[in-house]
Amino acid sequence: MSSDRTIPPVPRSRLQEATMRCFQGEELIARLFQALGYQVDREIVISGARIDIVAYKDGTLTLVEVISTKTPPLA
Repeated sequence: MSSDRTIPPVPRSRLQEATMRCFQGEELIARLFQALGYQVDREIVISGARIDIVAYKDGTLTLVEVISTKTPPLA
């Protein structure tokens, strides 16, 4: 039995949208650090705290927490 009807997409919840923006932001920041020559690890747990990005370069350790906000893009 074939049907030509398409099923409309399920709308995303606000939480799903925020999670997706945050993940995309983490990916962008991780790639920027890598482009600058850092070794990058993601989603590391240190003393029970989840760190989004841990970047290492020249003996320096940088911990990054990415926070997503819903703001208009810069012009």
